[in-house]
Amino acid sequence: MDAASQAEPKPPDRRISRPAVLGLVCLPLGFLLILLFYPQDRSSILNSPSFGENVWQVVILATGILAPIAATSLGVWSIFQIRRSAGLIFGLPLAVTASLFYPIILLDLILIILGWLIFGQIQDSGLIPLVWFFLILLMDYLIIRLTWKAVSKSPPGPTIGE
Repeated sequence: MDAASQAEPKPPDRRISRPAVLGLVCLPLGFLLILLFYPQDRSSILNSPSFGENVWQVVILATGILAPIAATSLGVWSIFQIRRSAGLIFGLPLAVTASLFYPIILLDLILIILGWLIFGQIQDSGLIPLVWFFLILLMDYLIIRLTWKAVSKSPPGPTIGE
């Protein structure tokens, strides 16, 4: 090896955003709340739950509530991390998915309930729920599209190497 090749610094390796990956791991954990509402065997209703069953219910409840908050927070954190890394950290689609998944589900749930309350009172409203459903899907698409357009622009502040 000559002296010129030793003087050149090695470029840093690119890596995926760890908060984005953790956010994606948290996504399915939010659905654990469904287990609490799943119908149980009739014979277990007559008996009081044991201490172990109560502990598992608390763990499932806590995980189901905290997972959406964690996934969204990790997604937003990784978006900032990726945008400030000057290309050294990648995974922006994962970060946007983690940050938007539960807020969009919550918004859709609110709009579905609102539509059910409003349009459920109308007689012969066969086509109205279908139109409402497509309007919700269109709104979801626009939210995702506008968010992607906003986060995929060049970073606003100083980056590594400046």
